[in-house]
Amino acid sequence: MKRLFIPFIALILGGCAIAPESPKLTVNPGFTGSVKLANTSGKRAEQVARSIESEFIRIFPAGSISSSKSISAQYAIDLQVNDARLSQTSANREEKNCARYSDPDPKAQGFIAQALSRKCLSWETKIIQCTLNSYELDVQLRIGDAQKRSLLSDRKVFQQNERVCQGSAGSTTGLMAKTEQDAGQWVISLLSQTINTQSTLAGQKINSQEPVKQHQGTGNIPQVSGCPLQQTIKFADGSTDCMSNYSFFSQSFDNKKAAMLSFADEKGKISIALAKDLKACPLSIINWSANSSWALETCNQRIKKQATDEKINPNNCQCETLIDEQESKLTRQEFQRKTDEYLATRSARLIASNIGQTPSTSVIATPASNSTVTSSNSSAQTAKSVYALVIGNGKYKNAGLTNPTNDASEIAKRFTQYGFTVRLYLDADRKTLIKALTEFQAQSANFETNILFYAGHGIQFNGTNYIIPTDMVLEAGSASIDFDAISTNQIVDKYMRGKTKLVFLDACRDNPLARSFMASRGVGSVLKGLAPMDVASGTLISYATKDGNVAIDGDGKNSPYTEALLKHLDNREDISLILRKVRQDVMNKTKGQQVPWDYGSLVGGQLILSNK
Repeated sequence: MKRLFIPFIALILGGCAIAPESPKLTVNPGFTGSVKLANTSGKRAEQVARSIESEFIRIFPAGSISSSKSISAQYAIDLQVNDARLSQTSANREEKNCARYSDPDPKAQGFIAQALSRKCLSWETKIIQCTLNSYELDVQLRIGDAQKRSLLSDRKVFQQNERVCQGSAGSTTGLMAKTEQDAGQWVISLLSQTINTQSTLAGQKINSQEPVKQHQGTGNIPQVSGCPLQQTIKFADGSTDCMSNYSFFSQSFDNKKAAMLSFADEKGKISIALAKDLKACPLSIINWSANSSWALETCNQRIKKQATDEKINPNNCQCETLIDEQESKLTRQEFQRKTDEYLATRSARLIASNIGQTPSTSVIATPASNSTVTSSNSSAQTAKSVYALVIGNGKYKNAGLTNPTNDASEIAKRFTQYGFTVRLYLDADRKTLIKALTEFQAQSANFETNILFYAGHGIQFNGTNYIIPTDMVLEAGSASIDFDAISTNQIVDKYMRGKTKLVFLDACRDNPLARSFMASRGVGSVLKGLAPMDVASGTLISYATKDGNVAIDGDGKNSPYTEALLKHLDNREDISLILRKVRQDVMNKTKGQQVPWDYGSLVGGQLILSNK
């Protein structure tokens, strides 16, 4: 008998519980006050506190948050985790398939009708082994003011479930991180409500006494809620927004952070001019003034001179007015695209300047400087859709390092040449790193491959690895590793959301913090070097040296590890093979004193980074 193809359509309904939707919060740039995590207690309280801190920095970019109990703050958060429970139960799934079909109905017309007319005569049942991972978090919260008055108190239980079946990979660490992130967002939503309530009450009191004075000179522009009038932008499409919502305005110039915002606050208005066509004239010249004519004229003078100096056709280089006293001729979308293009140009020149190529006086390498670099190189490459976060920290107060900023700058430049989207941070403090990671988390899921490269001081504490911000004091007794440093384990599990994760840690350099804590008592387990890490499927982590050992900063321009990595990255070879060559080169250079190590669980075929 002629066999017919039987189309089989299956509808499978998963049995996982749906997590409650996270609260929708809007950024509040108007809050400039301070908050402290006064008391935290209970199992996993430290992880929830980190989620609170991360969410706070995202929602209140102008505010400050601290874990120090000794400082005074406008608001204090008491956090208690009553219970944190991870459980696993059997949740097997039954899969039913037809083992034998009847003959087709002879009256059926056509191939599809005949196939659908066949009935199942016997069924075959298969049991799929599955486990239901469940994480439950019971959180209690109190928010008080500087006078220790209780403003709000609440309690909530959070739960996330994940069913993992035979042949699929699950991550309990990721499940826990998502639950703790939900708890952090809940805390910040309640804090936001408290701040808004207190601001309303304060505003009523002020209005009953005297009118609030405002800057003059911004014209008839509607004010954005929570945004100073002098920082409000009106776009060509009629919409308005706050300057502090754009990373463009947070840029540092002449070693002054958020220089344009400071100018607007001081003068009550601002006009900005920059290059009109950044593709034809890739110069990051920018000028601002209270007078738009002066800003435009000065920008044109500078860009013509710069173009001549760098042998760029001056006819391709002219400036345009981006903002004329708080008003832009661009729509909101055009403005975002234009400022992103400027940041990409500025960052590319910053990278080149840091490694001694095409120096430009219009690019200033400042602490915590950051920008997005998106290369337009469309050459074929194995690793597509890559988002890289590159950090180089060397300017520590008591234990400075020479090479990390060089290492990070050259790695960022190399990744840019491969066509990756790159975020570069140099000498970043804790607040800057948290903001960078929050942005990385928001964008990383849109890319197949996520890369983290970190050069600087690192430490292991109670079996967890941490990277150290530049503002952390490297002395025992003056630093809380749990709160002041940033967990590398959490970065991998929580912030890197791509299918493939690559982590390069040139962070095993010797530092006085580890030595001080190792010599102290009662501070937990601190060992030299970094601790080994468990890696989930699709992850590769490379250390500059084997866990528990110390890496060398190097006498040259780069550390031995980064030097070897740069040497081999251009090879169109699988990353695992490249890391073996890096290991051999470092061992040869250090005469066996330093042995790079990696922990890998990559899946699929070869992973090639270079497009050369």
